[in-house]
Amino acid sequence: KPIDESIRLTNLISYKKIVEQHSKLLHNIGVIDCVKESGYFEQSTKSIKLLFRYPLIIQKLTILEQRLPDSFSRSLSTSCLALGVCKELNLSAEVTESIFIANFISDVGLLHLDPIIINKVESYTAKEWEMMQGHVVIAKFFSDQVPMLSSQISRALLEHHERMDGFGYPFGKKASELSIEGQVLAIVDKVYGLAKKYIRNGTYSWHCIIH
Repeated sequence: KPIDESIRLTNLISYKKIVEQHSKLLHNIGVIDCVKESGYFEQSTKSIKLLFRYPLIIQKLTILEQRLPDSFSRSLSTSCLALGVCKELNLSAEVTESIFIANFISDVGLLHLDPIIINKVESYTAKEWEMMQGHVVIAKFFSDQVPMLSSQISRALLEHHERMDGFGYPFGKKASELSIEGQVLAIVDKVYGLAKKYIRNGTYSWHCIIH
């Protein structure tokens, strides 16, 4: 029996706390007004309630918020971006829901890796990079244990570091082999990575990137 099904945490993260952190994060990066004007903030806060259908997910997010706050913040900051991509692609409510949930839990696999590797600033060794890539498989395995969770979410988690040109991981799939959920998560992940790079370099602000 998986350990996630064998334990129960106390003091689980609440809906109110997630929404408050979400609002604070968007405020701190200077995009709260435009996100509210677009309607994505309201949609995101409503979608967060979906997570509470799944107790195992809330347990995992509670641990993620405590042990890897940067990864938890990433999930918060990209939730509106994921919803925006879904809207631009005119995806159904069902597919959008799956993408939102998958995006929120895409980093839970990192909880099972050595913190030294996760927090490493220098380049990874080949062995360390192989271990890092394993977080997508771990996340997929976790999602498979969540009762009533869509299989499309599991697939999206496995594909969220794949790339359209076949140079992603873990399987090097190309666009024609990827689900729409996996493609959207891959886009969100890439945009977030580029945004952090340009913001860190002082080239752009989050406000410019959102627009």
